[in-house]
Amino acid sequence: MATAVTVAGSLGVAAAGFLPWSRTGRSRSGLELARTLHEVGLAPGRPLGTLLVLFLFTPLLAAAVWIAALTRRRLLVAMLGTATGAVAVAAALLLRTSSLRTDEGGDVAMAAGLLAMAGAAVLAFLWRDEEGDR
Repeated sequence: MATAVTVAGSLGVAAAGFLPWSRTGRSRSGLELARTLHEVGLAPGRPLGTLLVLFLFTPLLAAAVWIAALTRRRLLVAMLGTATGAVAVAAALLLRTSSLRTDEGGDVAMAAGLLAMAGAAVLAFLWRDEEGDR
């Protein structure tokens, strides 16, 4: 069940990247917004620039979570799910603290990211308990 929650949250993060996140003259998806901010140099520092680049890879991270789940690699699902969720939550919080007019994409990404991280936390604890029994 925790694996399914992590996969669903990660896929939700990937889908949220295509939803409208901000209105800057027209509605922009999260992926468009991240790419535009990166291209025009509005991500001056290393942490922000890294976050924007990582956000562009959330669909790939979500696919990796799904593949890890199919191959029953629970620890890998937990690690990748945590990474996917953390990137989504950080990007959504960044948008919330900016002066941009926000749309529903950031909220969906935050909820899906938190879901992915919650499932990943349960998976990590279950994996730890299994390893302790050996």
